[in-house]
Amino acid sequence: MPAIRILDPSVIGKIRAGEVVDRPAAVAKELIENALDAGSSLVAVHASSHPERLIRVQDDGAGMSREDALLALRRHATSKIESAEDLARIRSLGFRGEALASIKEASSLAPEDALVWARRAELELSLGDLDEALAAARKAQALDPKLARTQTVLGFAHLTRIDVDEARTAFDRAIALDPADPLPRLGLGLAKIRES
Repeated sequence: MPAIRILDPSVIGKIRAGEVVDRPAAVAKELIENALDAGSSLVAVHASSHPERLIRVQDDGAGMSREDALLALRRHATSKIESAEDLARIRSLGFRGEALASIKEASSLAPEDALVWARRAELELSLGDLDEALAAARKAQALDPKLARTQTVLGFAHLTRIDVDEARTAFDRAIALDPADPLPRLGLGLAKIRES
């Protein structure tokens, strides 16, 4: 029998995702509930299995800002409750902040847009989650290696981890890609201070 071990966080996330989203119909259900909670009067669901499995839900609901959309992908991120007392007053279909995080764990969210991933990296960095910030920035870099914003985020993430050489390299790349952006120059200045 194999030895007992602690699971990798990515595996834990997939297991948790299965608790909320265990089949494609559950994904559609969660997204439709989100649309209805957003005040939608019209909801369209598109599902296909060829050439790849896809579920798309479009609605005319209130929507949210890009920053809120990125934050909503984190576990227990919700606009419905703030305190335990709010649990007694729930009038929405969803409130725990689990559905989108579970869907994210169990699937690949579109669009595959480098700028979306770079903005997510910025958000994760501002929330102090360096691992998530680096993962999102690397995804953005893989999609568009010439996006200066990604290099800047990578630079600040490395600087936060006190990896000055990696930070300097990322800031230099960002300056080469967008010489007008002052943030990478600020990052280089901070890297010099960290070195001394």
